Amino acid sequence: MKIPHIGIAMRAKIQIGSVTSNNDPDGKLYSEQLQFSGVCASKYPEDGSDENNTFARFSPSINLDITVANPNLFGKFKVGDQFYLDFIRPEDEGKDFGIEEIEICQVPDFKQACDILRGQIGALDRQAVGLRVHPSLEKLKPEARGDVLANLTICHRHLEDSRMRIGKAIQHSETRESIFDIQKDPEKMARLAYKRYGAVTDFKNFQGNPMPEFDELPEKIKEAWKAAVTVMEPVGQ
Repeated sequence: MKIPHIGIAMRAKIQIGSVTSNNDPDGKLYSEQLQFSGVCASKYPEDGSDENNTFARFSPSINLDITVANPNLFGKFKVGDQFYLDFIRPEDEGKDFGIEEIEICQVPDFKQACDILRGQIGALDRQAVGLRVHPSLEKLKPEARGDVLANLTICHRHLEDSRMRIGKAIQHSETRESIFDIQKDPEKMARLAYKRYGAVTDFKNFQGNPMPEFDELPEKIKEAWKAAVTVMEPVGQ
């Protein structure tokens, strides 16, 4: 795939996930809210011939919201439309750096595919949470508005759970041994428990900081994890 590199610092490829019309109390359209995500697909050709595969590989998660207030653009954007998104520094505008050859990547591995999906679910979750403050809800009766908010809250929780489940799927895919064999070794159990803890918390500790690798933990903390898992009952008992 060849990319024209005219002052471009980076190029991404995005697609429209939703288009929301915003109307004033008289029903007049005054803006459209466009929500974009990175291109993706559930399956790509194995020969890597689909360029979206390359963009998804190197930009696995993109979330972009744009409010369009230009009346001439209303109705011009449709769900599913795809666009190139170029990042150009003002001082590089118009400079021709030639043509850059980009190698088409192969299909993302399982973890990469899961990370892409988790990013997309995260984008959907933010959209669902954003709907809680949609202007049109102010026109609803209190009872109806309460029902809407309650369902959006449930939606948010399910999406959060989905991201967590995919994180656990990643952890299980990296476990090469049977859980029954792992349970015989306290250190392996501690490492597995630590990974699963990270999958739930997006690998952040209780302070919100990135979790270190298990091997980087102080010895006392490692021993604490081992002690914690030794009191767990083996699966099946």
